[in-house]
Amino acid sequence: METQPKGGNLPFLKPEDAQYFDKLLIDVDEDALSPEEQKERKIMKLLLKIKNGTPPMRKSALRQITDKVSHVQFCVDFFWNEMFVNLCDNYSMNY
Repeated sequence: METQPKGGNLPFLKPEDAQYFDKLLIDVDEDALSPEEQKERKIMKLLLKIKNGTPPMRKSALRQITDKVSHVQFCVDFFWNEMFVNLCDNYSMNY
């Protein structure tokens, strides 16, 4: 299984992260995506950088998320609809 996300300077995926960030493993033409899909992909990249990146990469990604006020509602919706549900499912399976 490929562990390097496509499209730039991104940290490697850990095996346990693949289920959450698997869309980043697919090489797509981001210009051909809908605006919502582009935002989702951007947020996934930032979250991956925060989770697995180097300290400077994490700092930069956190700054980008907090500075992009126009994307805040989308970030919240995406987090609750996608990431939080998956993380909770994973957490409940471990305990």
